[in-house]
Parts: sequence; structure tokens; C-alpha cells
Amino acid sequence: MPVSPSPFLWQRCCLVALCLAPALPLKSQPAAKVAVGFQVTVPATTPRDAALHVAGNMNGWNPGDPQWQLRRQADGTWSGQFLLEPGYALQFKLTRGSWETVEKDAKGGELPNRTVEVGPATTVRIQVASWRDQAPGAAVTHTVSGDLRLIEDFAMPQLATTRTLRILLPPGYETSGRRYPVLYMHDAQNLFDAATSFAGEWNVDETLTKLSASGELPAMIVVGIDHGGKERLAEYSPYRDERIPTAKGDAYADFLVQTLKPWVDRTYRTKPEATHTALAGSSLGGLISLHTALRHPGAFAKVACFSSSFWVGERQMLKEAAHAKPAPALRLYLDIGDREAGAPAHSRQAVQDTQDVATALQGRGLGAERLRVVVAPGARHTESAWAARFPAALRWLFQAAP
Repeated sequence: MPVSPSPFLWQRCCLVALCLAPALPLKSQPAAKVAVGFQVTVPATTPRDAALHVAGNMNGWNPGDPQWQLRRQADGTWSGQFLLEPGYALQFKLTRGSWETVEKDAKGGELPNRTVEVGPATTVRIQVASWRDQAPGAAVTHTVSGDLRLIEDFAMPQLATTRTLRILLPPGYETSGRRYPVLYMHDAQNLFDAATSFAGEWNVDETLTKLSASGELPAMIVVGIDHGGKERLAEYSPYRDERIPTAKGDAYADFLVQTLKPWVDRTYRTKPEATHTALAGSSLGGLISLHTALRHPGAFAKVACFSSSFWVGERQMLKEAAHAKPAPALRLYLDIGDREAGAPAHSRQAVQDTQDVATALQGRGLGAERLRVVVAPGARHTESAWAARFPAALRWLFQAAP
């Protein structure tokens, strides 16, 4: 996986899992909560020492959140009770602590997000058919098209770790001799291949092939950076809060600019100038994309932030934007769905946060012709919603390129 006045190109669009870290309940809007019960039956192959967790839009899609852990009962079932606001549109999946152990269907196939609207007395009953690491036959259907290259164990010195890169080269790259613009994207597991995504993919490869073939976009290189699993919340957040006690967003932003981009420019035939370099992400990926663009204003001149998690750190991005010095060449696309969060009030707040960030940046000199804000009616915080808005965002970013 969204009004405010005029100087902006406010746009209503009709387009409709990562959806990795959506808007969370805000401290500033307390509301009475009700108990939501879970009763879960698991496969007999589930390890006896397993820990079961609920990962969803209420906890930033954290697959191992200790606050959303179920308890094993004497009869082998699992149960738990948690508090949410009435009317909360809960989206979730069950895991054994990581996305590598997320629930699957009986044939090992991908499951859509489970959805429940919280009422006065809600009990969720679930039969888990299989786990990702135990799926029968481990039948995996890859959906990659085009020349996608994996770079494993790429060093991230700023974070003292390594990561997998997924690099999509445009058709004809090997023989053209041309140089290409580059689009950097986070959460690479969800960009190209349903087999590596836990909540659906963006179809980035198919979309770019179609748009470049039709002349709507220039052919480009896409550099996808895998998220760090349990480290995702910390790495994509530049601010601390109660859910993110250790913020590593500054280090991640520095990695993108100081380590990754120079390597990509040395290794591939790129157009290295900022005007030909884009950065895009959703949810926390949207937050870190904007933070990176403001922290390193000379690196990325095209930035797309889908359903950004501007709630992090008591909405600290609003303050950052109010003191920012955006690059004069920056083209910034911000969007948000009007049904992003579980509770309606939180969805309204997510829309307002996005518009407030845009207002703050315009006040810092980002002209209306370089800023687009889209509020998407009915759109939720999902990979499919972002995939639907992705083509229009890229068309706008790359139109009339300087």
C-alpha cells in the first residue's frame, strides 16, 4: 500500500502486504479497545518448541513480535487475546517468528492476507495448512521475467552486515552499449518474484518492460535491496519510538549513497547523475526514501514514497521536512490510500500526515510542479495497491526529465 489546499497537485485516483509496516495506532488518539481472540490449529509437523506470532497491520508486520505471540494449549492448539479498536480492519498472517516460516496453503502456495473487522466480541479461528519451510513438495513458482541478477552477501559496512541485491537489467543491456537511468528500491523480495514475496509482488519487471516498450518510460536499471527481516523496522527508520528502540535509518541511508550507488555506477553502464537516479519504497520504505533524499540531497532527484509510515517517532518526519533543504531538482511523488490503517481514524491521520509533510516541504522551497500528492480512494496498505499505483508514479517522475 492513500485534503488540503491548492498549491499542490492534489489528485484523486481510482487505483487500488513488506505490505510490511503500515500506519499504527497513534498515541494522540486514544480509543476504547475490545478483546480479539485467536484460536489456531496447526499442522502436526509444527515443531514442539515453536513460537507462533501474529504479524499484521497492527504491529508493522513484525513476524516475531513478542507482544503478538500466541500460547500453546494442553490440547496442542494455540490461542491468544489482544486489544484493538472496534471497527479496526485487521490484516494479518501467522508465522513461527520469521517470514521464512510464514503460513502457506495446503500445497505450499501463497495465501492472501487474512482479514477481520473487529467487532464487540471477535474470535478468529484459523486452521494453518502448512508452513513455508515445511510446504509439501516446496512447490515454488517463480514469476520473474527479464534479466534479473542476484548479488548475495553484498557488504553494508555502515550496518556491519550483508544483504542480497536483486538487479534488473533492461532488455538489450548486453549488446546496446547504452547508459541507463537507475531506480533503487527497498524490500526487493516483493518487487519481481511471487516466490520470494510473502504478500504478493509489485510486478516491477513486467511493468517496466511494458512501459519502456511503449515509449512511456526510458529503459532503466532497477536495483532492489532485500530487507533485513527482523532488522527491517530498525534499518528503515531514522527515528526511535516504542516499537523501534534502535533506529538505523541514518546508517542505511548512508549505505545507499556512500557504498551502494558508487558500486552500481562502477559495475553497470549507468547515467550516474542525480537527475537520472530514482529512489522508491512503500510504508517504512517510503519513510526511508524521503529521509535519504533529504539527508543526501545531491544523490536522488526522483523519489517515490508510497503509503509512507510517517507515524514513526511521533511523526518526526513532519519536523524533518519543516527544516529540510530539498535539492532544487527534486521531483517527489507522495501517495496514501484512504483506507490504509485498521481504524478509520488512523487512516484519516495517515492521509493528513502525508499532506502535512508535503505542505512542509513546499514551505522549504519544493515547487508545486515538482511535487505530486495522490490520495487513492479505497486503497489499503498492500503490495497490490502499490503495484497498481507504481506505473503512474514512474510516468510522472520521469516525464519532462531535466
